[in-house]
Amino acid sequence: MLSSLICFFNVASFLLLGIILERYIGAIRFFLLWFISGAVGTLISTLTVEPPWNLGTGASQAILGVAAFGVLLLYKKIDASLFLKFAVIFAILPALLLDLIFVHYPKLGHVTGFMVGWIIAFYYSHRDESLKIVCEKNI
Repeated sequence: MLSSLICFFNVASFLLLGIILERYIGAIRFFLLWFISGAVGTLISTLTVEPPWNLGTGASQAILGVAAFGVLLLYKKIDASLFLKFAVIFAILPALLLDLIFVHYPKLGHVTGFMVGWIIAFYYSHRDESLKIVCEKNI
């Protein structure tokens, strides 16, 4: 039952965040953000979990990486919509709460996925002219 609930939150979070964030960076960059955050987060998770490495699929790590991009958009006031705020909270809160309930601290893979997503999002936001234009309009 719990794994089904986690799967629901991951899929719903990905949908909500994807609706908003893909228009800022495009499908390919959005995929790379998701994939790299998930892969690095899952790889780091192997350092903290005992064999047989029951890590799941890395979806939570990837979603937190995507959510980091949403947080960056909120932080830079590029997009301060209520829908984005809801989507970011909907993505981060369940993962954080489950970590705190079951292991009593945020899992390293989740933190790593978020940080990798933040770094990639920061890179995109400084490199991509369309984000700079949107940012300048909001200032």
